[in-house]
Amino acid sequence: MVDTRMTRQEERPTITPPSRPAASRWVLVAMSVLAALVAYGANAYLSAAAIDATANSFDRARLPGTVTATMHPGKWRVWVEGPGTVDAVEVVDGSGRPIEVGDGDGDTTYRHGGFDARAVASFTIPRGGLSPDVRVTVTGSAETPETSFAVGPADDFDYVRPSYYATVLAIALILLVAAAIAVLPILRGRRKY
Repeated sequence: MVDTRMTRQEERPTITPPSRPAASRWVLVAMSVLAALVAYGANAYLSAAAIDATANSFDRARLPGTVTATMHPGKWRVWVEGPGTVDAVEVVDGSGRPIEVGDGDGDTTYRHGGFDARAVASFTIPRGGLSPDVRVTVTGSAETPETSFAVGPADDFDYVRPSYYATVLAIALILLVAAAIAVLPILRGRRKY
């Protein structure tokens, strides 16, 4: 005759605890976070270096003052580097014809000579080749003897912003993958029970 009674141990269901991610997964997560931090740091460093190199190539003079340069067709900006106020910006081409000056419409700033630079005016050199001897005169007052103004192409900083957005997107994707590596095995282990 077979004993059909269940023992106390057989009555209790066996519960297996959810599995934890292997140590190698945590190493992968840590490496992903480290890669994101390195990408952020590299982008910040390279962007600052590119902005500095670009700003160093601008023509500049003390405020108030005049810069005379050969300029290619396109949009140009005038930046003030340091504390000071600008009363007027006047631009004339090599033949003495005035060129219309607008507001400093750029939101790009940079540092030069220890000062923050801000766009105060913009102007456009018309098509038709290089314009030699374009004269940019800025009147105003400088709060320090080092305050200067710079003239450079308006689009010289345009490459920095897409680079920043691409880096932020890459960092977000890296962190999303890291989170998936860490969390999915835990969730998968809990669904089984």
